[in-house]
Amino acid sequence: MYRLPRYRRSQTWQQKERSLVARLMSRYEVQPDGCWRWTGTMMNVGYGQISRHGRNVPAHRAMYEHLRGPIPGDLDLDHLCNNRACVNPDHLEPVTRSENTLRGIAYKRRQAGQQPLWDEAA
Repeated sequence: MYRLPRYRRSQTWQQKERSLVARLMSRYEVQPDGCWRWTGTMMNVGYGQISRHGRNVPAHRAMYEHLRGPIPGDLDLDHLCNNRACVNPDHLEPVTRSENTLRGIAYKRRQAGQQPLWDEAA
């Protein structure tokens, strides 16, 4: 039986997963505010990214799924710290796309010194 040379053999999925975990855990720095700032490749919009199974995925999603498990349904991960480079799963919360958008608008209005469009306590 013909076998591919050693350097041409494909990795098993377990080896690829171990490689992903090693890359995830070596590409962040813990900040004084508790954020885990991604030090790997960044997207143009400020999110970290990492290659998983041949596709680039947001680093915060990969880290959350590794440490907490699958993200339910079609939910987004909201950065509670409002730092797009943060991959700390304690700073991420699965929310709907509309909730994530509303939270982003409220944060930007607070930063600009404006009143929120709705009562956030409700």
